[in-house]
Amino acid sequence: MPDPIPTDDLYARLGVPVDADGTAIDRAWRSLLKRHHPDIAGALSLELVKLINVAHDWLSDADRRARYDAAMRQRQGRR
Repeated sequence: MPDPIPTDDLYARLGVPVDADGTAIDRAWRSLLKRHHPDIAGALSLELVKLINVAHDWLSDADRRARYDAAMRQRQGRR
């Protein structure tokens, strides 16, 4: 069974625009990890780092990103 599709805005989580390319996504991910890594920011930041990693995992993989984008368009169409 495929991973459940996240319901929040992964682009906002990484601070990148919806049309960001892979390089911009990787750059934002690395920047956020440098700032929030538990070794630097403390153990309380572990959950935030996990969320940052999930966003990167979904947006840096073309197939997962396409699934996520389609689900978000569908959700927005219901509003």
